[in-house]
Amino acid sequence: MKRRHERITRALVGIAVAVLVIGGADSSTSAHDGVSSSDPASGTTIDEPISVVTLEFLEEVADDVELALLDPDENLVDSVTTKLSATTAKVEFEQLDREGPYIVRYIATTISDGHLTIGAISFKYGSTGSGMSLGVWLLLGVCSAAILAVGVHFSIRNQRRFLADASGVE
Repeated sequence: MKRRHERITRALVGIAVAVLVIGGADSSTSAHDGVSSSDPASGTTIDEPISVVTLEFLEEVADDVELALLDPDENLVDSVTTKLSATTAKVEFEQLDREGPYIVRYIATTISDGHLTIGAISFKYGSTGSGMSLGVWLLLGVCSAAILAVGVHFSIRNQRRFLADASGVE
């Protein structure tokens, strides 16, 4: 019984650490490569319609940088990506006319090591809606996966115990 409590405690501590690490880390600063800033800043709400989003990468990226804007319904918005400097790129599109959350996805090759830099920033245009930010959704997904993993572990363990008890009864 003591070993069971130790395992449960270890599992809960592991989940808590994962939640703190993921929830407390800003993806743009905790990754080896990513985005150091954006205009508009990720997670902000803007009141004026815009037609450009600029991203500043932490490291120099190759010319193959791709940016994509998703509207509040997560549909791809027609846009053009332009690399402005070794670490800066922008995505241009028709001026926003719908209020709600927008996501800018990015993918680029980091020149220093050839790894892909993949991620997203989000911002909200207007003041309608109360949707959760991308970070909240990611945190919710990680917590759900951790809880599911603990449940699967205990289910398998209990099934093995039941089968062992059943085979010993014969």
